[in-house]
Amino acid sequence: MKYFLLFLISFSTMACTQGALTDKDTKSKPENILSKEVFTELYYDTQLVEAAIRVEIGKGADSKEISKFYYENLFKKYHITEKDFQDNIRYYASNPEQMSEIQTIVVNRLSKKEAELTNQ
Repeated sequence: MKYFLLFLISFSTMACTQGALTDKDTKSKPENILSKEVFTELYYDTQLVEAAIRVEIGKGADSKEISKFYYENLFKKYHITEKDFQDNIRYYASNPEQMSEIQTIVVNRLSKKEAELTNQ
């Protein structure tokens, strides 16, 4: 939950700023920034993790422990640290156009997945 809140705050803050990255800034992105394709996968998995956390909390699980468990596994899957995760969120959120494209892809995938699960 902590990570999701950090994501929302970072995204909201960066999306509201007018100083989006310039071409020069984009070309010199930090080494720990994932490609757009990999970040899109990470963002999709983050949404699945958040849904799973909400379900577990609804069953009475400790939100702090369950969040830690899911996010540690997510970080392992992508071979990133919590700092890398935060840096990637800040980087992509600072480019609203690119983040909007990523969100559209993820929402479409989530909708498709929901339809598949509903039809089973």
